[in-house]
Amino acid sequence: MRGRVNFTTRKVVLGGIKDYISEIRRCRRLILIACGTSYHSAVATRQLLEELSELPVMVELASDFLDRSTPVFR
Repeated sequence: MRGRVNFTTRKVVLGGIKDYISEIRRCRRLILIACGTSYHSAVATRQLLEELSELPVMVELASDFLDRSTPVFR
């Protein structure tokens, strides 16, 4: 949590995402592809990302995603 939470201002800093905000805003949807604990983290943050980005967010298991031919485009 060090470096991510500023307890004085009570704000959370999501490092790395600021660099991609303009690209994210051009998207029609977000797809989070993960496995294991990363998958559970993605499921837990899905609603928050939908609210912040105002985009539909899908969470996919990496193993299932590889087996299907899901179209991924901008």
